Amino acid sequence: MFIKLCRATDYEDVIRDFRREICGRLGLNPNGPGIQPLPHALYIFACDDSHARPSGMAEFFFYDDVFASFSASIYNHACDLSRIAPMHEMIHVRSVIIDQQHRNSKLFLHLSVSLITSAWDLGARYMTAATSTGYDYILGLHKTAGMTRLGTFVVDGAPQQLSLLELEPVAARAQRLRRKTIQTDYSARAAIDRRSPAFFSSMNVETLREQIASA
Repeated sequence: MFIKLCRATDYEDVIRDFRREICGRLGLNPNGPGIQPLPHALYIFACDDSHARPSGMAEFFFYDDVFASFSASIYNHACDLSRIAPMHEMIHVRSVIIDQQHRNSKLFLHLSVSLITSAWDLGARYMTAATSTGYDYILGLHKTAGMTRLGTFVVDGAPQQLSLLELEPVAARAQRLRRKTIQTDYSARAAIDRRSPAFFSSMNVETLREQIASA
């Protein structure tokens, strides 16, 4: 099992394939701009081994990396996010997806755990996520995860439900569940260092460049 934290570089086609599937499920244009990789996002890929094509992906960004203020965000149409936390403490998760054969596997568990622990270690204290108001499966997952519904906003004429998760109640448990090393690509290091210089002191995080140098 292989978990990697990185930028979009070298994974653009994989991201587009995952995003095309997500957009199709949400009733959005599966060939529109919503499938494109985000240069400001961090990506976590889950694979059976380091040479396999990723079987799962989580995609997230900090609000202050994208918007000058919460009011400039489409997600703020659902709720006044400035009343919850400062921008540098909130992430938005645009994608969490895994292929059908791994949906109930440990790979999906480790992908989810890695998302929570990475976001927490980087300083996030709240997480937003959205899905179609008619997508009962994902809405059910949000409810099971303890997320709070904030309100709705509209993308391409389709209403989307925005939900919020406070990370503190779940971060400690996620840390205990984390068993796999998160291998961090050098392309993401500048963004990580800026937010949390101590991130790489964790025994569960190592950079791919450091691995190569010590090989």
